[in-house]
Amino acid sequence: MRPISLSISGLHSFREKVTIDFNALCEGGVFGIFGPTGSGKSTILDAMTFALYGKMGRNSAVGVSMINQAEKEASVSYTFQIGGRTYLAERKVKRSNEDKLQTSRSRFVDLTEEPVVLADKVGDMNDYVQELIGLQLSDFTRAVVLPQNKFSEFLQLKGTDRRVMLQRLFNLHKYGDELNDKVREGIQAHKQEILMIEREQQGMGDASKQALEEVRQQAEKAGHDVKKESQNNEELDRQFKKAESLISLQREKEEMEKERTKFVEEKQSLQESVEKKQIHELVVLVQPFFRNA
Repeated sequence: MRPISLSISGLHSFREKVTIDFNALCEGGVFGIFGPTGSGKSTILDAMTFALYGKMGRNSAVGVSMINQAEKEASVSYTFQIGGRTYLAERKVKRSNEDKLQTSRSRFVDLTEEPVVLADKVGDMNDYVQELIGLQLSDFTRAVVLPQNKFSEFLQLKGTDRRVMLQRLFNLHKYGDELNDKVREGIQAHKQEILMIEREQQGMGDASKQALEEVRQQAEKAGHDVKKESQNNEELDRQFKKAESLISLQREKEEMEKERTKFVEEKQSLQESVEKKQIHELVVLVQPFFRNA
């Protein structure tokens, strides 16, 4: 997913409409969101998440408290690209007379060519977005817009939860549950085939050697097929381990980048301090000459 623009109005600390042009920000390849506590950094990520899923990243539900206290409604408009196509996700909510939250607009539009409205109801839009992105809200907030203080939660996912999420992130369903189901079905079918052969063999009584040889060959073939399906399952496990290794390497790379940036900043700060000290010493040295003059 590549963000293009984000407009926020009435959401948390964003009382007036603010539009962020990500095309300009991404010209350098990477950008950061900086600011003091409470300035709205997390609200930017919340706005993206709300536009896509109708829920906030920091909470599973959406309440009237998300609307700025001085406003009666909040709206978010998020334009992004995915799979070579451009989409617009819009949502607007308002405060009712009973001080409850009401959704007044939910719209998902394909802007790639002529604008085409793909969904204009909350449920339809939620389903369409999740199918397009391929991630549930919980996966999206763990892997794409990770909230503050939640990175350790991603790292501490249990084996089953991590495997399910990796399947969705890397589109490994064909190697995951589908392949496991296929293996189980194949094993069960071969077991039934072997059982049927054994019953037929018992019903033959004094069967000829040729018939017994054919039965034996069929049984060996069934056993070979079962072994092959088991080998496919082992390949699946190797794929998962490889994916987990890639995640670990990426995490180490990010940590090294942070350390390198910190070192460069400290080096620059030290160099500036040395230069200031040298200038000060030079001023002290020549100052008497200017006074005598």
